[in-house]
Amino acid sequence: MRQFSSLAARALRRSTAPKPQTPSAGPKPHKRSSAPKPKPKPHPSSSPPSPVPDTPVPVPAPGPPAPAPMPTRPWEEALDAAQRAFCLPLAGRVLAAAGTGNAAVSPAGVHAALSLAAAGARGATRRQMLATLGCGGGGRGAAADAANVASRVVKRVLKDRAKSGGPRLAFACGVWADASTKLSTEFVEAAGGLYSSVAKTADFKDKPEDAAEQINSWVNKSTKQTITSLLPDGLIDQNTGLVLGSALYFRGRWLDKADTGKTAEEKFYCLDGTSVVVPFVECS
Repeated sequence: MRQFSSLAARALRRSTAPKPQTPSAGPKPHKRSSAPKPKPKPHPSSSPPSPVPDTPVPVPAPGPPAPAPMPTRPWEEALDAAQRAFCLPLAGRVLAAAGTGNAAVSPAGVHAALSLAAAGARGATRRQMLATLGCGGGGRGAAADAANVASRVVKRVLKDRAKSGGPRLAFACGVWADASTKLSTEFVEAAGGLYSSVAKTADFKDKPEDAAEQINSWVNKSTKQTITSLLPDGLIDQNTGLVLGSALYFRGRWLDKADTGKTAEEKFYCLDGTSVVVPFVECS
């Protein structure tokens, strides 16, 4: 029993004795390199600030502010649409009435002339004219709106720009009533101021031929001899009560000039299906 115990004790001591450590089969420890490490480059933010100059740097003065867009009022948009609705059908009717012939018409000039006549009308006549011009109810406000638009058309659109290299344009508009009719001072002043036109009287009843000559002479002078006559012979008679006239002369240059040296005879087909031989040119 003792021998067993001693053997067991020796075995126990052997099992509990520390075992010698053997080298591990894992990776070998990394050896440090003997080469010197490169020095880090300085960051741009770590560089010293540049010296401040003694003299101040000139700063350009701010330019003028951009112009604000011009506001568009609702009545201007409505009248612009109404003018287009008036001018396009008018041009179509004139061309239809001309048939196969040539026709020239200025819807803007007709619109300005009717606006002038509407300014001197009253009651149902004015309402009907303003409705035709697309000015709504035909009250005082509608008449003022029509006058404003017509004035801008005459002074901006129908303006002679020959001196600045633009097209040559001459516009004349006026209303002549029989001598038995009295024109109000307010209407005469509005015709000359707002519409750049005239409002006069003529003796249609007793001297119709002289009245026609008076109107033609005014047109000739107003257009600087570009339009010498507006009323043909026999149009004015003793039953004429009022004449509303509008004349426009336009002469402009083509945007793309034609080379006259490349003129060639070709067929031009008319609306009725026939053809005529005319000289054609090509744009350069």
